[in-house]
Amino acid sequence: MEEKYYYLNSEPNVDGYHYVHAYECTEKPRVLFQVKLGFFSDAEALLEEAHHYFSKVKLCPKCCPKPITKTNHLNFALRDHYNTYEKP
Repeated sequence: MEEKYYYLNSEPNVDGYHYVHAYECTEKPRVLFQVKLGFFSDAEALLEEAHHYFSKVKLCPKCCPKPITKTNHLNFALRDHYNTYEKP
């Protein structure tokens, strides 16, 4: 999978989640509200990095990769909502 640069919105959306967006995404937040996450090629590593900042994060469905479905500790949190992972 191709590596892209990602940002995290420092302001929560109306649903209470902070969304992760790729550099090219038209939905990414204004510069004032961007937390730079860096380059990533997989969703699991991207979500883990985002959780260093906020506990409730989601991947933008327009620009972010879907998590790989394999059996691991992340799958239990990801199985109901492919783009949601909440840290306990």
